[in-house]
Amino acid sequence: MSISVLEVEKSPYIGLHIVATDSFALISHKVKEKHLKTIKDTLKVDVYRASVCSSDLIGLFLAANSEHIVIPSACTHTIPDSLVKEHGVTIHEVGTALTALGNNILLNDQAALINPEFTRLEEKAISGLLGLPAVRMRLAGYATVGAVALATNKGCVLCKDCSQEELDAVSKAMKVPAGLATVNSGSPYVRLGVVANSHGVIVGSETTSIELEEILSALNF
Repeated sequence: MSISVLEVEKSPYIGLHIVATDSFALISHKVKEKHLKTIKDTLKVDVYRASVCSSDLIGLFLAANSEHIVIPSACTHTIPDSLVKEHGVTIHEVGTALTALGNNILLNDQAALINPEFTRLEEKAISGLLGLPAVRMRLAGYATVGAVALATNKGCVLCKDCSQEELDAVSKAMKVPAGLATVNSGSPYVRLGVVANSHGVIVGSETTSIELEEILSALNF
């Protein structure tokens, strides 16, 4: 397991610019070239540059696991063909008004936790495209479950305002242990400040040592 600390464009909210799975990582064009080796060595996956919806905020607009990437429908993107070919990844478009899919879908290789404001048709579409169960849930009152939680195939970290009941429900749904943490000196938006897969963890530059310990524990490292 490897650990790194990073910032992008002088911001500790690195999850807006980096999305990681156990097979690959996507980074925006705002991530400096000098950080590529750190990201690759920490996460131990191939790294690809991309934009989504004509934006470098790829972590806002897409959600991904090892086999699937979901983006808003009619959305331009520059996800490389080489990623699709080399890793057998399928890119899906989801028609929804909730276009910030990264904030609205919590995803690993076992399941998807989704914003309860998705329509039932959208829920069915997301589940069908991913071939995974999609569970509707709020976390600590937040509908944007993909912003306040991060799931890998080893563990799941949720914001500290979540109850024990919510913690247990997420662990059961995502089929991994779960724990509570904050990031970047108290932020509940853990997925925006943490990038992780089963091999390593990258945290935003304002993350404290105590927060890092809690994040590592929650992600089962």
